[in-house]
Amino acid sequence: MKKKIIAMTLIALLAVPTAAYAKTSKTNPKAAAKVTSLSKSSSKSKKEAVKVSKQKQQLKEELTTMKANVKKFVDLKKKVNAKKAELNKIMGAIKEGTKTLPADQLTALNAKIKAISAAYKDATDTASVDSEAKKAEAKSKGTQYSSAITAIDKVIAKQNSKVAKLTKLIGLYDDALTIARTATVVSEDETNTTTPTDETTPADTTTSAGTVVTP
Repeated sequence: MKKKIIAMTLIALLAVPTAAYAKTSKTNPKAAAKVTSLSKSSSKSKKEAVKVSKQKQQLKEELTTMKANVKKFVDLKKKVNAKKAELNKIMGAIKEGTKTLPADQLTALNAKIKAISAAYKDATDTASVDSEAKKAEAKSKGTQYSSAITAIDKVIAKQNSKVAKLTKLIGLYDDALTIARTATVVSEDETNTTTPTDETTPADTTTSAGTVVTP
């Protein structure tokens, strides 16, 4: 009899934890919803962090490109100024009559210089783009990464356009210099000699260069 009582007691004791577990194992809707919400929030935060990280990297790369373009402007303008100085020196000599070119070459040179004059201001005036670059760089120091990237993209597009124009201008100078460098020194005999019967004299050739105006 005692054995039966003990056995029944043990069964009862073993049944208590099971019942308790069964009671606590029931799902709490509010708790489950909270866990789900936290999980979604965590996932969203991770995605946002990845997005921000990518934007920062893109911003860094585009800032590097923008700054490189500013330096490129300086280098290209130096080339333009060097070629401009050389061309002006030769043209000065032609105007003074110490150097000369055949009439057809002088006409061709005039055409090249007119092309330079037409393209010069638009190509070399980078002040507004440089100003926009400074504003975009200042904007990049904030936390509005997307807005900063858009601003820098616009600046880079304008910079690339200016680089193309400056490169083209250098090409125009090269074309003009190819002709100008063939100008020959006028000897004293040529300078002092006049031939009334000739329609074009060396003096006429050099004087006609007076219409040439380099930027």
